[in-house]
Amino acid sequence: MTAKKERPERARYTEMILFFVLTLCVMIFSVKLSPLVSAQVRYGLRLCFEAVIGSVFPFMILTDLITETTLFRAPEVFRRLFEKLFKINGEGVGAFLLGLICGFPTGVRITKELFESDRISKDEFERLVALSSNMGPAFIISGVGIGLLGSVRVGLILYFSSVISAAATGMIFGIGRVAKSTEERVCAKTFSLVSSIRNATLSTLSICGFIVFFSILSGLASILIKSPLTLSAALSFLEVSNAAKFISALNFQYENLKFMLISFSVSFCGLSIFMQTKSFFSEPSFSSARFLLIKLAEGIISALVTWVLLLFI
Repeated sequence: MTAKKERPERARYTEMILFFVLTLCVMIFSVKLSPLVSAQVRYGLRLCFEAVIGSVFPFMILTDLITETTLFRAPEVFRRLFEKLFKINGEGVGAFLLGLICGFPTGVRITKELFESDRISKDEFERLVALSSNMGPAFIISGVGIGLLGSVRVGLILYFSSVISAAATGMIFGIGRVAKSTEERVCAKTFSLVSSIRNATLSTLSICGFIVFFSILSGLASILIKSPLTLSAALSFLEVSNAAKFISALNFQYENLKFMLISFSVSFCGLSIFMQTKSFFSEPSFSSARFLLIKLAEGIISALVTWVLLLFI
């Protein structure tokens, strides 16, 4: 028991040390490379104003409406199928589907509500919170496919690859698991528009803060790493929007490799989404290593699915 208790503590201290080192590096380079840092801060803020606030803020209010009034209730057949395939209580199908349809952080917030109301177990929560942390079709199809690559076809392929990879990863990590059995219940609450707006505002500002921070890191990485392929990998692990923008501008002899790299980045989502997901919880409620492992598997499967779809579509 003592060893089990020590593991979360060690993980938490490791994360604190890594975050401290990253922050220290940013402070040092901020002094030496202040023009670059200022440009990246402006880029991050512009990204927030142009793409994030408009898409995230209304969906945050929508999430409160869904979770507090149980507006979204998937049909029984979908809940049973979800439970059978993913080994997660059927109540989680809404979080998974809305995570794919609306994008981050809608699925994460619904997953949090399910766990706090004891409708899913901790094991189910740890898997579902990773599976519901996805980029939505607006970002993938419009932002990446049309905006960066100039192709609706590629945007659709990237989006469906992310959906297929999320489903496949959910089934793989559900092998040998057992879904929590709970009585079907409707836990409707009173929806408060004032509280919802306040919470949506704070959450949106928090997300924008992470985007600006990782925009700075991405700018520093572009200075330190000279190899385009290595930089593509580094940006994919840091922040998805910067990675997609950089990779889309590269010229590859084998063009499908570009789309596969972007597909990996879109499904993995980067450390930025990981830290934003953690910010929704007051304490380490889930295993960071497990979350990153699931997202890594999603990224790899998505890249492979993209390669197959590009050959036949």
